[in-house]
Amino acid sequence: MKKTAFISHPDTLLHVMDGSHPESPARISAIKNAVMNNHVKDKLSFYNASSAKIKDLERVHDPLYVQHIHDIAPKAGLVRLDADTAMGPMGLSATLHASGAVLKSTDLVMQEKVHNAFCCIRPPGHHAGRANSAGFCIFNHVAVGASPMHWRNTRLNVPQSLILTYIMVMVQKISLKTIQTSCYVQLFSIPITHIMALIQPVIE
Repeated sequence: MKKTAFISHPDTLLHVMDGSHPESPARISAIKNAVMNNHVKDKLSFYNASSAKIKDLERVHDPLYVQHIHDIAPKAGLVRLDADTAMGPMGLSATLHASGAVLKSTDLVMQEKVHNAFCCIRPPGHHAGRANSAGFCIFNHVAVGASPMHWRNTRLNVPQSLILTYIMVMVQKISLKTIQTSCYVQLFSIPITHIMALIQPVIE
């Protein structure tokens, strides 16, 4: 029986915006601790994420924005990207590996090596636009993974992708604008209570 891929990377724990920021390494630690102390771990195959390449990001992000993020990544201290988002010395590596995790998840699933996948990553990506950071997010990882160019380059016959989310409509618009290929990508939002009803039998 195929397992669920659990994809992460050590650098997700090293991305720090400031000591009091709600988007903190503690989120990753809490998820990993919960998984490792539950029988669900026996249903998982663990993978380390690779770093997304510039060409992966430029399929959905403005090349000038991608280069700008690489150029301003600090070797020390913090660089503030917007009112909610900052990047420290490990921020670039963390976000590149986060996008890389989603790319790896799509490859593993579409090549039928696993049944499905969970990416334990940070910073998040769902608020990031084509040429801007927002809401703790630098690159839009789901958009990178759903990019039809990725499917074509890996020679996988995928006519459409479906993004299922419980987040707000604003984020749906950002993700579709970032992908800019709505004829290939469909995005739906359902209440979190409905999602929990679907996954509860899996985690019990």
